[in-house]
Amino acid sequence: FETVAIAIVDPEDVEEMIREAQDKLAGDGLGISNDLISMEITSSDAPDLTLIDLPGISRVALQGQDENIGDQIKRLIHKYISRRETIILVVVPCNVDIATTEALKMAQEVDPDGERTLGILTKPDLVDEGTEEKVVDIVHNEIIPLKMGYMIVRCRGQQEITEKVSLTEALESEKAFFRDHAHFQILYDEGHATIPKLAESLAL
Repeated sequence: FETVAIAIVDPEDVEEMIREAQDKLAGDGLGISNDLISMEITSSDAPDLTLIDLPGISRVALQGQDENIGDQIKRLIHKYISRRETIILVVVPCNVDIATTEALKMAQEVDPDGERTLGILTKPDLVDEGTEEKVVDIVHNEIIPLKMGYMIVRCRGQQEITEKVSLTEALESEKAFFRDHAHFQILYDEGHATIPKLAESLAL
């Protein structure tokens, strides 16, 4: 285990530095590691939070990965979400049936009453036409109730990342998306939408 401290001034450099650290620890994005990459953000307007970003659950091993990579990831996730002081953020794309997601199933195993689980829906721009109201019902906690409820966010897509859309621009775009959306505007008005509102809810 090696400790290396790097000061980053420009927030736009964070993603690249994390990716470099991941490749150094886990090997070019193919494996996983139990070692933590820790990042401390100092800002006068940032919420006081400790976040642990865990890998997504893999069902099929890619070329070069261990055949049991899925089991490795599940063990790592279980290690952290089992802690009773941990708030579990279950992140699910809007175009995926939340009832069948492995992430929610794992959360329910360690938090059956949903007391410390917060559902986060992503990729609202990929919702199939005609299914928008179901997404609204989920965020309104009417499908699979969670004590902490749900939030919906729109992060930068791969094209926006490739085009180097700044975080500030992305947040403005996200705000406009929900504010002007025919179905999701209500979620914006209620404070259930956008990344800043998610951060606020976690800091309460």
